[in-house]
Amino acid sequence: MKKIIIIFIGFIFITTNVYAVQKYKTKHNPFTNKQDYVIDVSNIEAGDVTASGTVSGVTIIQSGVPVGSGSGAPTDAHYYTDQAETGLSAEVVVTGLKTLNGIAKGNGSGAFSAATEGSDYLAGTRIDDTKGNGDTAYTWSADKSFDQFALKGAIAGQVWTGVHDFGGADSLEVPNAASLTLDAAGEVGVNSTHKGFAWYDGTQEVFEPSIRTIQFNLGTAEYDTDPDVWSLDLDADTFPHGIYFTKVYVDCNEADPTTELNADLKYCDAVGAGAFPGANAAVIKALDTTTGNMSDTAVNTAVSAGKTVYVTIDADPTSDTTLFHVKIQFYVPES
Repeated sequence: MKKIIIIFIGFIFITTNVYAVQKYKTKHNPFTNKQDYVIDVSNIEAGDVTASGTVSGVTIIQSGVPVGSGSGAPTDAHYYTDQAETGLSAEVVVTGLKTLNGIAKGNGSGAFSAATEGSDYLAGTRIDDTKGNGDTAYTWSADKSFDQFALKGAIAGQVWTGVHDFGGADSLEVPNAASLTLDAAGEVGVNSTHKGFAWYDGTQEVFEPSIRTIQFNLGTAEYDTDPDVWSLDLDADTFPHGIYFTKVYVDCNEADPTTELNADLKYCDAVGAGAFPGANAAVIKALDTTTGNMSDTAVNTAVSAGKTVYVTIDADPTSDTTLFHVKIQFYVPES
């Protein structure tokens, strides 16, 4: 009777253990359970896993991104494709790229087409590099490309027509040299030796110097009439930025005059309706001679617009035949 009881209890124990093991395996094996499981294959190398059959209730991820059923592409990634795939939610479909040959252009909405030479771009064959300096017949074609363009040097001897607007430039350089050849109407240049602007007016070459000169005589007659000799008004229309005195010379008609010139070059406020000389007088340069002469090649004094330039004679020349010739040089600044 004891043996029968012991055998029965052992059977129950073995049966209970087998059931517990089976239940544990069923609960923890994702391939035999209908619950949802996630398998991360991010670190699995190619060839490590061979799968067959059907697995339900399992989501396979790679680097945290679910793998879709289309062609294996992530469903929430952003990418470009030539063919739309069902179930891919973040794709951008572009068309026309697969069959294009050459330069492509896009329309801004995902479609591409072949670019047209001449309107979308210019081919290198449009440039003729066989031209050299001095060659002519350079033309601008209807499709806005140079048919003939000198790559070997500067284009020389060309005739330009129409309106050319340089209003947006800071400056414009014209020919400048110590010696200019201006022999056709309208040609211009700057003479770098004589410091001035030159042009050909159709008949002769004309020169406008940048350095200007005031010249006058001083003698007994000028002193007796008015010892203050009115010379120049610097009105703003003609001299918007005033003038800049550079040099002054005084010469006499006598080698050794009995009385030397004793005078001053000055400026004052514009006279207007008041008396001459005006207020705020200032000396630019003393004009005192020795043996009838004096000079200063570095006066370097600016006088602003709205002033009056004049000379005061401080002592009466004693000889009516003595004349002092005064020459004052200046330029008009651009600013």
